[in-house]
Amino acid sequence: MILLEMKEGVKLGLDVDWKDGRTLHIKKVLAGVVFEHNRGKEKVVHGGDRIIAINGHFDDPKAMLNECKTQRKLQLLIRTTRDLTSKASEKPPKPPPSAPEPFPEQPPKPPSSAAAGAKAGRATRAAPRPFEFMATLDMTGQSMLGVEVDWADGRTLYVKSVHGGAVQLWNQTRPPEFFVQPGARILAVNGYSDNPETMASLCRELIAAQMTVQLRVRGPPLPPVALSGEGEGKEKEKDKGSDEPEPKKEKKDKDDKERKKEKKKEKKER
Repeated sequence: MILLEMKEGVKLGLDVDWKDGRTLHIKKVLAGVVFEHNRGKEKVVHGGDRIIAINGHFDDPKAMLNECKTQRKLQLLIRTTRDLTSKASEKPPKPPPSAPEPFPEQPPKPPSSAAAGAKAGRATRAAPRPFEFMATLDMTGQSMLGVEVDWADGRTLYVKSVHGGAVQLWNQTRPPEFFVQPGARILAVNGYSDNPETMASLCRELIAAQMTVQLRVRGPPLPPVALSGEGEGKEKEKDKGSDEPEPKKEKKDKDDKERKKEKKKEKKER
């Protein structure tokens, strides 16, 4: 992602084509705003890169070019094989397919009974924060992720359903707490976040290029944790009651004795 500010009388400085009908393929960087941006910057634009989105417009090259003509501030999302290759080379080698990949985080532990009992008098407490993890999907030979999503919140991709594809293969080799499942949210795609439409477009580009897709996933919301304080209080009351004689039971026993005495008396009189 790069941010550019157009200057009066200065061109963007890119020679592009859009033969695929979805992206702007950069053939050459010319004199202009992009050339100036490349000076002393870590995120440098080169020929061969592809512009996936401009100011949130994607899959429509004409709309993207129109943004360049009409807007002074441009936000360009660029896919560059060069950057992805260099990052991949820094990663440790992958374990064999039979062995699951190491996980960056551990699932949350259930609360201890001591901690729960310390808050006696409350039935429940706030649910723990949903577990977040990274799902790295190798798209070699895959044609789809296999998830249905929506982005109504404007920031994340909400997983509505999972139906095959690379995600189902991931789930088959992971413990349940690392499943990408309905109710989960995809927070980022290959480090890009907070723009779900562009995240979805980036997924499509990576799948088409048979490249690795890395998803930052937040699991479904966890239910509130029930505290044992209230239950313990009831148990104590019950135990306390068992130590003391119950008045109703005492009265019943006395009535039974009196009836027996009356019956014996009647028999003697007979």
